[in-house]
Amino acid sequence: VVGWITSNRRLIFEGEGYICDDKNEILATCTGKYMKKDVDNIIKDSEFLEEEWFYVEDPDGPTSFDLPR
Repeated sequence: VVGWITSNRRLIFEGEGYICDDKNEILATCTGKYMKKDVDNIIKDSEFLEEEWFYVEDPDGPTSFDLPR
């Protein structure tokens, strides 16, 4: 997974990215526009992390790959 910021203004930033497989074939692309927020006002305790974010392990997933040029 590769992502980067394409525009960074005072209140909003934009980004692009892609996902590729171990053969360097691009599987998906994305763009996004995000509003900047103060993290202290969003994450007040660990309950947010437990409810909104989780990790799913994939033992068969690639450990590395070369990015297309």
